Amino acid sequence: MNEITTDNDKQLFDYLVELLSKEVTLYRQLLEMLRNKQEAIVIGDVETLRKCVVEEQLLIQKIKSLAKIRSEHVVTISWTYKLAEKEPKLKTIMEIAPAEFSISFINLRYQLKTILDEITNINRENSYLLNFSIEHIKGLAHLFLRTDNESSEIYDVNGIVITPEDGNKVLNFQI
Repeated sequence: MNEITTDNDKQLFDYLVELLSKEVTLYRQLLEMLRNKQEAIVIGDVETLRKCVVEEQLLIQKIKSLAKIRSEHVVTISWTYKLAEKEPKLKTIMEIAPAEFSISFINLRYQLKTILDEITNINRENSYLLNFSIEHIKGLAHLFLRTDNESSEIYDVNGIVITPEDGNKVLNFQI
């Protein structure tokens, strides 16, 4: 690890810690919002779901903006320390950072990885829930509208298997 030689060096790493801390905060907000979104999906609260989607888009835009600033700053660090990579990973930066920043970077890296793993899992679960809901609705629509035009066999009141007529649809949308 390099020793701090100037205040400029210290400022470079201080600013990166600040940017990463802000990213962690935004990702935590996104994670909480995704949990709210999941709850809205489960209970079928469409209005809350709409609000969550809007909030999600706003948070994603903030995260993208901050990530761009961080990326530009990492390029500055790379240029200052004459690194081979234009945009080195946090692990590489941790290796060149002064010792006083090591714990901060290790902690931030762990937090980011943990939060991003949780976000990935919740997104996967939400996707499953939404796809299941869509398939359930399609199944109900199929049941009510009989879109396949296949007649199925059912038991009548006397226990005899019959094939119902097309006119026995639950909903008939003919004009």
